[in-house]
Amino acid sequence: MVLGCARPGRVPVIDGVLSYPKGIYAMILSPRKARVDPSTICGIRWIHAFEQDTGAGAVFYPETDQIPLARRPRERLELQAGGAARVFVGGADDRPVPRAGRWRATSKGILVELPATDREQAMTWRIVEATPTRVVVSIVPP
Repeated sequence: MVLGCARPGRVPVIDGVLSYPKGIYAMILSPRKARVDPSTICGIRWIHAFEQDTGAGAVFYPETDQIPLARRPRERLELQAGGAARVFVGGADDRPVPRAGRWRATSKGILVELPATDREQAMTWRIVEATPTRVVVSIVPP
């Protein structure tokens, strides 16, 4: 089964998908399917609100929300249809610099995998909670 992001106005072709109001789609959960539905969070740039992090992980909100300014650069996360992912981290001058990676749905959440670069080591994030207004990410140890 291939999981993917929903295009606006179209229901993704996935076994067990229900159409919710306002164009939000959710999967019927079973023990073998992902608990986090990628279609609810794809195509949105998420910004890390580190002040609200919990024991479950780092909390992200849509970039369009009113996130307060911070002295340290805020990470951003974006998932695209087809499994492409981008994570924006603070560069040398604190402006966001994109890192390309891939995402895939698993039974424990969505894994976002970023390969190593010349300056950065490989990273794996697990999205453990996702709604249209909030995402929680945990770092997977190497």
